[in-house]
Amino acid sequence: MKRTIGLLAILCFYAWRGASAQKVQDAGLVHELGPEWKSMYEISLDLQYDAIELVRNGDTLADWREVVGMEATLEPSKLSPEDTLNKWAERMEKKCPGAMKSKVISRDQTSVLFEWHRDACGKLPEESDVGRILLGSHSWYVLNYGARVPALAPDVREQWLKTFADATFDDVTNSFDTAWMSVDVDTVIPVSLDRVISAIKPAMASQDCKVSSESAGRVECKRPRGRTSAEHSGAGGESVTAVLEAQGDKTHVVITTGLGFSGRLAKRNYSTSIYQAMIKELHKG
Repeated sequence: MKRTIGLLAILCFYAWRGASAQKVQDAGLVHELGPEWKSMYEISLDLQYDAIELVRNGDTLADWREVVGMEATLEPSKLSPEDTLNKWAERMEKKCPGAMKSKVISRDQTSVLFEWHRDACGKLPEESDVGRILLGSHSWYVLNYGARVPALAPDVREQWLKTFADATFDDVTNSFDTAWMSVDVDTVIPVSLDRVISAIKPAMASQDCKVSSESAGRVECKRPRGRTSAEHSGAGGESVTAVLEAQGDKTHVVITTGLGFSGRLAKRNYSTSIYQAMIKELHKG
């Protein structure tokens, strides 16, 4: 199961020190849990799903203590939400016989709320999760919270179950609308460095971001100030930096957006938009 987060029409995230809920506002604007968390964006190479994932600072998507996530699949499963959950359990059973136990907490016609636990298996550590699979008006979504512990603390478990049970997607018109997100990209893709470099520059251009400097493994671009089109609204002036590093036949891709100080409240993060455009460029080749 992919681990993911973001773009909820109504979804509250809770801080862990008893702080009040941080409500995601404006039909999906991503707000992180707090400064001790970092968010990452992912889009599959076949363009079939988008994902936003949050882990604690100092952790990675390969080695984490807690993870919060949401995945939006562009082509909904032909299975019901509960059948989809059962399929995941069947796959894990084949990979780690007897290691996973799943339980449906509640269900309706378009969603299933669940929890599962997996014992340590091979290189996979012990893990406990709660989550929800639901069919929205425009996409198929998976929400989950996971921790590498024998069991979730009762208050944490109830907190996330309520959060996911209350989530709706009725106002979301795309799987992920990058105009609503403020998420940088840090991921490894199975594409060679030379191909990624050739795709990143036209991807930047597609977002009205003109390449301003280029060096080995690093490409920077700058967007003009002012509204350039209905699609690219806002104050403008954002700078986007792509750092690309070869890892064998794969490439580590880091794309960050600098908002600067002047007018930063009206500026947008273009990291996800440029990453999506880069993936589409790679498909052309």
